[in-house]
Amino acid sequence: ERGKSLVRLGCSGSEEVVGFCAVRRLIENEWELENVTVALSERRSGVGTALLGDLIARVGDERTAGIFLEVRASNFAARRLYEKFSWREVGRRAGYYAAPREDAVLYLWKASS
Repeated sequence: ERGKSLVRLGCSGSEEVVGFCAVRRLIENEWELENVTVALSERRSGVGTALLGDLIARVGDERTAGIFLEVRASNFAARRLYEKFSWREVGRRAGYYAAPREDAVLYLWKASS
């Protein structure tokens, strides 16, 4: 949902951030999506979709070699969201996460996906 507001006006008149993503450039045309966070009250409302859509619109073109990410194997909601945007599983890191110990699933998005 392009145009989805990621900052909402609260009932007290203050603004609150309802989601964000952190991305960094690895080299000239490769990126890593380090974090996507959506407020609990806003999950399943299109905020994550808006964030990923905006990220791809900003950095994902024919010159982009790829956008990489890793996610807990059990985080099925996030994995479905990534797959919705044509991220493809490209590997795993066994026992990567602690507390609880769990594999990381590696994903890659490419413009030609």
